Amino acid sequence: MDDVVQVSVGEKIVPNTKATNDRYLIGGWSGPEQKGTWTDGRRSLILLPVSNRAKRIVLDLLPFVTPKHPKQTVKITVNGELIKSVDLDRDTFHLVDLDIARNVQTKNDGDFTYMLIELMLLDAVSPKDAGLSQDTRRLGIALRAISVF
Repeated sequence: MDDVVQVSVGEKIVPNTKATNDRYLIGGWSGPEQKGTWTDGRRSLILLPVSNRAKRIVLDLLPFVTPKHPKQTVKITVNGELIKSVDLDRDTFHLVDLDIARNVQTKNDGDFTYMLIELMLLDAVSPKDAGLSQDTRRLGIALRAISVF
């Protein structure tokens, strides 16, 4: 891949532009917004070419919760391995820490490793179905940032 941009340790990706989203968010995402980018559907994918020195990835997530839908359960796999399952039940941003240093099969390409992060959104619901607006996107979480450590 000639257009691969490695994500270095200490780097933060803010997915609020089309260019950034096209590079890293590869499926199941809505368009960028000021707060970040919402998932659209029950499955969303992120592809990160990270430095081989990376040990952790932290996702900054805002769940779509309403009185009728008070939580979002998110199962997270990295390269096909379940790393974490979280219940997000407050309308605030949550930092979700993913330990990628152990138990993750990687595909190395020189100085970096591809990390395929899959978010399975068990409680995704559209604002229309929640009675809030005419928005038909099935929202689970908004991604505000991805940090690599």
